[in-house]
Amino acid sequence: MLCSSFNLLKINKCLVAYLVLMIIHARKNNTGPTLAQINEAVEITGLMGGNATLPCYMEDGETNGLMVYWQTRDLTAWVFRKNKYEWKHVHPSFHSRVEVSIPGISSGNLSMNLQQLELNDTGEYECVITRDGQPADTFSIKLKVMEPEVVMEPINPITRNDSSAINAGLGTGRRERYFLLIPIGLLLGALFVIFKKII
Repeated sequence: MLCSSFNLLKINKCLVAYLVLMIIHARKNNTGPTLAQINEAVEITGLMGGNATLPCYMEDGETNGLMVYWQTRDLTAWVFRKNKYEWKHVHPSFHSRVEVSIPGISSGNLSMNLQQLELNDTGEYECVITRDGQPADTFSIKLKVMEPEVVMEPINPITRNDSSAINAGLGTGRRERYFLLIPIGLLLGALFVIFKKII
């Protein structure tokens, strides 16, 4: 099943696909959730160093007089105005990390893909849609960035403590050899004494 995996990236993609299907269904039947309900506050989870897609949609793909921007904590993450992306208004911390499909705008998709996630990317993001002479529509998406789980590596059978034990064992072996020299020395001494008496 497409969305059965617990992989965070797959869950985010499944959420976006689900929202697109809801829009298509609502348009076909003129029933179902409104755009505001589809864009209601959702929480997206991503892993540090990975990517996260924050969903946002508009009812049509008309771009005349359209201005769209993504922002968080008074920082502008992405701006679309006069049918083009305006990077000059984007905060430097988001340069080269944010992607919104310009062709996708014509189908009403304003979702933002935030790349190379950092822990301080956690927070509430707003997708603000305005048209000439009309009030702005603002939709909130919460992003939570987590550290990847630490994978424990198998313990090496020879650790530092083990190697010190091995060294201690080597020392014990040397002592045993020294103890063997004592009876050999005594035996040689006794033989020497006996041999001297015979002579």
